[in-house]
Amino acid sequence: MGRRIIVPPIQRDYAWNVGNTATNPQSSQSSKLFEDFENFMRLRNTNQVDKYFLGNLIVVVDEGMDLNNPDVEWQLLDGQQRITSIALMMKAFYYQLDTMNNMLARGLQKELNNACLKLDQERFIDELHPYPIRHRRPRDRECFSRFMEGSMEMIDDETNMGRVAIEYHKLAQKYGTGLEIQNFLETILDNVLVSVTVTDNITMGYQMFQTANARGLPLTAYDMFRSFVVKKIESDFIQIPLRSSRKLHRKLDQLELIFQSNSWGQNDSKKEKNLKQFMSAYMSMRAGRNLRESTIITSIESELNAIGTPDELKDYLTDMNDHAGVWRSKIHPGRPNDRNSYQFRFIRRMHRMGVKIVWGSFLSFVTNRLETESDWLLSVVEWSIIKQLLLRGQLRGNTEVFSQLAFEMNKFWDPDLESQISGGDFEHFRQSWLSERITGEQLNLLPQSFDDQNNCFYALLHRLENEEGLASDDPGRNAQTTTMVQLVSQEYAGEGFNHIGNFFLTPGSANNGLGHYQKMTHENSNDMEERILTVLEHMSNSIHNMPNELQGMDENENFEEFIAKRTDLINRMLNQKYTDFMESEPPL
Repeated sequence: MGRRIIVPPIQRDYAWNVGNTATNPQSSQSSKLFEDFENFMRLRNTNQVDKYFLGNLIVVVDEGMDLNNPDVEWQLLDGQQRITSIALMMKAFYYQLDTMNNMLARGLQKELNNACLKLDQERFIDELHPYPIRHRRPRDRECFSRFMEGSMEMIDDETNMGRVAIEYHKLAQKYGTGLEIQNFLETILDNVLVSVTVTDNITMGYQMFQTANARGLPLTAYDMFRSFVVKKIESDFIQIPLRSSRKLHRKLDQLELIFQSNSWGQNDSKKEKNLKQFMSAYMSMRAGRNLRESTIITSIESELNAIGTPDELKDYLTDMNDHAGVWRSKIHPGRPNDRNSYQFRFIRRMHRMGVKIVWGSFLSFVTNRLETESDWLLSVVEWSIIKQLLLRGQLRGNTEVFSQLAFEMNKFWDPDLESQISGGDFEHFRQSWLSERITGEQLNLLPQSFDDQNNCFYALLHRLENEEGLASDDPGRNAQTTTMVQLVSQEYAGEGFNHIGNFFLTPGSANNGLGHYQKMTHENSNDMEERILTVLEHMSNSIHNMPNELQGMDENENFEEFIAKRTDLINRMLNQKYTDFMESEPPL
């Protein structure tokens, strides 16, 4: 009672939330806790149950302190979400008691203050934050203080804690009498049990924290990463000056600002998904091989355990920060800031061809090489995919030529090797992927048909667009920005109906072009002259579109011959771009 509980650096933000527990139980934990307590109260009132067990808390105290001393501060390693939620819930009932003018209400408020709402100032002096729980995060600490002091209008309802506080305040208002509130409070304060594990061995405390959360409690990948780093700072580097320790914590906080930003993901679920992808890419890059997401936490722990000095840890965090910044701006959420860059077009064309990008390789190239160098390396990858595609007639999910890339990427990442990289290394990289792995001096020029909704055609046609031409900045999967239509129907196209010569890129509805409805209307139309006019109106003037030949055509033309001619032109132009690239000088 009245004890000071510190939420230490290992802990994340208050992450529980409110919501519909039936449809979204994983994101409405605070609502579920209130429902569980009410259900427990009803069952206990009918003598069906006796106690409610809320789980275990893990607490660390300063080394050498008496573990049973009530005057010792607790560092709460595990249990922040539950303890904070109960404190918010109790304060919500305190405010509801304020509306009742009777001795019972005043007595219950006094009990709440003594039990969990007021810090015992005789034992723990803190006039600025006179509440038992002190959160590590400034935003959480401010929100908690605002609610505890009654500044409801100043609570940030954009934060999880703010939303929970407001929701609990509303739920408590359902209790109209002091007796109803007394029944609820006695049920919770006297009959909800927790076990507490207290240790003065910080290393043991962190081990217990990680073991407990490895068994399924919903910590994010970053929560686990943070716990490893904090353990390193607070345990392995415990002898370093406080100033140095604070600098390392600030490095960690800088990372967290990236991972928690709205540009990292629109909600917690998307942020976590993106974070796992980034961690997987980053660790794969460092390892020089593809790592499964399920092994990333173990890999991170191993790397951090191998770090021997504070400076090495600072460099590690700085490096991860740099790569996370690149990931946010150039990779996720899939539409990088610069949509005119080759890197953006590369990502979108890979998606169109159904290739699963090895993000460790991509992250390595775009972060650690000059843009001209990374673009060149990615061009090798793209041409290898195109060459394989045209050689086989279909990728059919086989992207081995790209997945193997991870084994060679360390040369272009490792700072110890960077000064030794020469033009010969770039040339070897190109020859390995475009001559040795996929033989042949040129692309396959025979007509091809694909069975993946023609997305491969989309990527190949986009490869021929002028830099300033149609859709040069958005070869994405979003049909609102760019779409693709067939010139003529099966009846007129004959065997060329599914050849690339019958397909044209056009702007989508977001670019004053064809939306889904217009595209369907076009491709269902039997009026060939109208179809020709639609394509002419929206296509670019790039040579591969054969605009001059298309201008004077009508429904009496030999479209099969036109498609064959255009297919041949497209393949020859692709081949010319390929041979030009093969003859170009490496960037070094």
